[in-house]
Amino acid sequence: MIVVDDCSTDKTVEIVEGYKEKFNGRLRLIKSEKNSGHPGEPRNKGIALSCNEYIYCLDSDDIILETALEEMYSQAKAFNADVVYCEKYFMSEGFGQEFRDKIHI
Repeated sequence: MIVVDDCSTDKTVEIVEGYKEKFNGRLRLIKSEKNSGHPGEPRNKGIALSCNEYIYCLDSDDIILETALEEMYSQAKAFNADVVYCEKYFMSEGFGQEFRDKIHI
């Protein structure tokens, strides 16, 4: 996993640092020197550093279900796909368990 921090003002760096040990060296944190002002530049940095079979870009305002990546990967392998696209979206009134209980598809 590659996380590119574009000079966030929240606790992104602290949170990512807390997960590094759990990922056993499979988590890289890249810190930008200055905020680019748009998501394209940090996304391109992450893509340039990737070396795996597939790439998934998750923005700071995105939420995915626990099985989303596994399901997309399974479809990619089943159909020998270069790209997997999904149009599912979820709307909720909260986060955490409250989020799980109020998901509307």
